[in-house]
Amino acid sequence: MRASAWLLLGALAALAGCTVRAEDGVATDEGGPTSELSAAATLGFGTGGSVGVVYGRHRVFPYRVLRLRFARFADNDGSHAAVLTDTDVERAIDAVNAVFYQSGSDIRVARDPATDLSTLHYSTNFNNECLPVSGWQFLPHDADGDGTINDDVDGAFVCPPLSPDRSQGVRDAVIGAIQATGAIPVLVRGGFSSVGWDAEFPFGWFRVVGPGIGTFYSHLSMPEKFTGDTLMPHELGHTLGLFHTFRDCYKDDCKKNPEWSGSPYTVAGLANQIILDVLTSQHVPSDSAGILGAVFDGDKASGVTDTNPDPNYKVWATVFGDDLSKGEITKLCKPANDKLDISVQFPWPIGGSYWYHFEPDRRNVLSYFKTCWNSNYHYFHYSQSQLDLVDAGLNNSMPWLDQSVVFTDAWENTTNLNLPPREFGSQLVWATSKITVRGAPSTATKVLVHVDMKTETGSYYLKLFAPYGTIYTLQSPGSNDPIERPLVENTIYPVSIIASPPINGTWELRVADYGYSYPDAYRYVDRWSLEFR
Repeated sequence: MRASAWLLLGALAALAGCTVRAEDGVATDEGGPTSELSAAATLGFGTGGSVGVVYGRHRVFPYRVLRLRFARFADNDGSHAAVLTDTDVERAIDAVNAVFYQSGSDIRVARDPATDLSTLHYSTNFNNECLPVSGWQFLPHDADGDGTINDDVDGAFVCPPLSPDRSQGVRDAVIGAIQATGAIPVLVRGGFSSVGWDAEFPFGWFRVVGPGIGTFYSHLSMPEKFTGDTLMPHELGHTLGLFHTFRDCYKDDCKKNPEWSGSPYTVAGLANQIILDVLTSQHVPSDSAGILGAVFDGDKASGVTDTNPDPNYKVWATVFGDDLSKGEITKLCKPANDKLDISVQFPWPIGGSYWYHFEPDRRNVLSYFKTCWNSNYHYFHYSQSQLDLVDAGLNNSMPWLDQSVVFTDAWENTTNLNLPPREFGSQLVWATSKITVRGAPSTATKVLVHVDMKTETGSYYLKLFAPYGTIYTLQSPGSNDPIERPLVENTIYPVSIIASPPINGTWELRVADYGYSYPDAYRYVDRWSLEFR
């Protein structure tokens, strides 16, 4: 929870929360619990009634909830609607909320399933404004980025200049109508096509989507199919005013410099960009922070101050041996490959050799390292400065957006749960923590399991035991492998629960280290909680 929310709302939340905490540490073998490490507490509600043994405590958290409304559009010929489903939308929302939680933010997103996923397709007022003309050329723009203007790809099936652009009008009308309800518009188009919609400059592909440029403080644009990975948190970041963490050397930028040679995504390319900056700016070679900030810090100009210069994940792929053309995204993501030092030899009249250190935040969701670790949102976050920029944008640039504070019931246990080591050749050793739930809504269909872990090593099982007998696996060994992946310290595991279950009662979190670890390793569950939806 961010400090600003607590200052304004903490007193109200405190009034609604109970303060008794209870037993939490249980060390077991695979056969189940064997001993309780501390006593449970009995908590009375009202005027003296007792609910019996209570583990943990009830809390109320104030969240700023931003509502999303999704509009599914068709592709270019109007015959195919976006295939995004309600399940996809829910998973994407879970991903966004987990990243905000992992970042320490009080922002959450939500939507009304009954009204916030609509379909707009088979419309003569949309997608049918002109007949694409084969061979029509984008005159001023190299659309496919190959260095040649007006080739077959650039000129394939585009609408002539000055063609009626009613699609833009329909899109803007949809955006305005959704904004009028206080929600963020999420425009989803069906299919992907090479049909350009407007041959005038600035050119425009017929895409309701255009993530990034043009969507700041307006709407969120997405492809026809996405789900619970890093794409939605990344693109929503753009809508809320955030830039990429990297300042890419785009092809046109590199080509306009006559001194440029080689790919920008190599060590030689980094060196060339550094040399060009010194030759054309006031920086001297020893000003490493100034040079790297100017050339490689993509969000510095927007006011973000705590993301390191990021030369682009393509450089990491080249240096550490991934072939992106073959879909290889492994070596560039290894936790050990988090730094790069290069030596740059400056030409006459500067001369001399200087070292430059790169250590981008590969877990920032606004970087293109977001494709690491199977784009699993559990590993990613926004920085504090990015959250500050989001707050400023919400307050100053999106006056139409409803930022209602929603008080949310939660049940938590904050007693540290030590995670015992597993000695070589031994069975799994489980640590168990309990939470007693009272007064949860009987209509809940999902539980959000917040787990804050402090660990140094290990690959963990996390299992949730519901009071109605079902066991949910939150994490399996390998999904938190410290050799191939970073450790997950705090995240949300969304769990769909059975219809109308008896959710009031005692829930258990069980954690076991699958790997063999040192007895004195630093690891424990700092806190875990349950929220029902």
